[in-house]
Amino acid sequence: RDMIVSTAMLSGYARNGCLDRAGSLFDEMESWDVVAITTMITAYANHGVLGEAWDLFRRMPQRDRVTWNTMIA
Repeated sequence: RDMIVSTAMLSGYARNGCLDRAGSLFDEMESWDVVAITTMITAYANHGVLGEAWDLFRRMPQRDRVTWNTMIA
């Protein structure tokens, strides 16, 4: 799958409350960019799974402003 398509699917699953499906898709992705990781962090944070959000945030090799804002919001 294309990174853009996979990230859009992550976002859609998360918005519709399908966090398990989003997590499975994220795990199946061959690689992640900062947008895909931030999308998954946002999904976890919005659904109250803060431990997973922080864990993923800490493992990120590079963070941008959106990622930081997601974590402090």
